[in-house]
Amino acid sequence: MQLPSLTASSQAYFLYCDYIDGAVEAWEDAGVLTARQQQTVREIGEMLRSAVSNLRTAVSATRAAERTANRARARFHVRDVVLDQRVFALSDAVLNGPAGKSREHSLYRQIFRDQNANEITRVRMRDEPEVVARLLDRLDAAADFEGKVQSRVHLQQALQKSLVARSALDAAEQAEHKTADGELTARRLLRTVIEQLYGKLRAVFPGQRDFVESFFPPQDGGSGPGTNTPQGGGAAR
Repeated sequence: MQLPSLTASSQAYFLYCDYIDGAVEAWEDAGVLTARQQQTVREIGEMLRSAVSNLRTAVSATRAAERTANRARARFHVRDVVLDQRVFALSDAVLNGPAGKSREHSLYRQIFRDQNANEITRVRMRDEPEVVARLLDRLDAAADFEGKVQSRVHLQQALQKSLVARSALDAAEQAEHKTADGELTARRLLRTVIEQLYGKLRAVFPGQRDFVESFFPPQDGGSGPGTNTPQGGGAAR
């Protein structure tokens, strides 16, 4: 028996187990096993199917979490674009109003410090909400000017929605990592079960390795070695 590699995908394990399950069904119906041998074959089939079912459930949870996280990334990205637009709108309101097109004007420098709108919007997407929050604090401390109230409302709303979207993304990515860990655990458990059922077969069919190997995919990808009829066989009792 040669198991899939430790780094093999869940799909690779499903294909591997489909072969075992098919062999179990075939040997149960072969009519050459004793009652005890048939019982052992049924037991390993049940063990295998239970572990495969657990892995399928874990895979479904992982795929669902991945889709949720991907959608959350898209929403956060959109909120970042909107936040950028609101930063530019504030910059325009100051430049087209009291600053008289000059970024060196005291009011513009008070609000934007030594940055301009481009520099703020180019920061790392996850960090921009905190940068904008500080920008809002400076805007609140600045003298009133035409368009200040509207610019602040729009920027504050965009910031809040960006923070909500970021929190949702954090939660979605945490769930994504958790389900991925769960899938890995289920896959390792399935691997252990395969090893256990191999041991059960060897115990019930001692000295009949070719027969036992017939339950598992051939290592060379071909038809595998000739399969001996199990000792104690004949018509199943």
